[in-house]
Amino acid sequence: MSAGADKSDKCVLVVDDSAAVRYSVVNIIKSTGYEVVEARDGVEALALAGQRNPDLIILDLHMPKKGGIEVLRELRADPRFKETPVLVLTASGEQKDVRQVSTLKISGYLVKTDLKAGDIRARITRIFGEPAPLSPTSEPQHDPQTLPAMEEGDLFDWAELMERMDDDLELLQRMLVLFRRDYPALLDDAHQAIAAGDARALHNATHTLKGMLGNLSAHPAVQFAQKLEEIDPRENAQEAEEKFQALETCAGHLSQALNAALARAQGGETQN
Repeated sequence: MSAGADKSDKCVLVVDDSAAVRYSVVNIIKSTGYEVVEARDGVEALALAGQRNPDLIILDLHMPKKGGIEVLRELRADPRFKETPVLVLTASGEQKDVRQVSTLKISGYLVKTDLKAGDIRARITRIFGEPAPLSPTSEPQHDPQTLPAMEEGDLFDWAELMERMDDDLELLQRMLVLFRRDYPALLDDAHQAIAAGDARALHNATHTLKGMLGNLSAHPAVQFAQKLEEIDPRENAQEAEEKFQALETCAGHLSQALNAALARAQGGETQN
């Protein structure tokens, strides 16, 4: 479609296995006036692409059933999608992800741990106007080795979180509902993977959780998830268990702290 077409004439396909990430990205795009469809995995993504012929695809790389790399290769092999712009979602802009997709003609990267409403809108506008490759955004670096006593401000960055949510408290509330619904099951999956010595299952569970935590600007918890994601429980079961306990504790504190911060913000909004 031409750059001058109405926004409502453009369709964006968002593909991610995390409901929280999809919810955030989809609502940001909808607020700009574009039509959005969403898929939970690579199989759904290919089916929807064939049905809707999207003008832009936002694609996670690490998903069950069929990963983003495989999806991207199949899309590029199909004449209908050889030129379709694709923004790749990565958990933290890892160079290995960049190398894997560098030959598949992508339009840029979105880093889950640094998603901001303004950045997403700007990148989509640029793609529909003057397409240009984009580089991964760097994320703040934290290196918690053990779980210290954390104050609320240590668990998440409220200013950054509000920027991600575009100061929309209702959007944040819905994101927290999804987080509270999904994170206990992901932690349970991770713990079972440690007990079974299943490195792949541990990676999948913690990778998804890491994306959710990053979307909430919870950088210390992201780093705990990153460390756990990199461990092979067959070789380092005790270390995996220690990192899991730290992540579980941090995630629980985070959920309570975010609920309290949101309640204060909503109270202030009501008073104003």
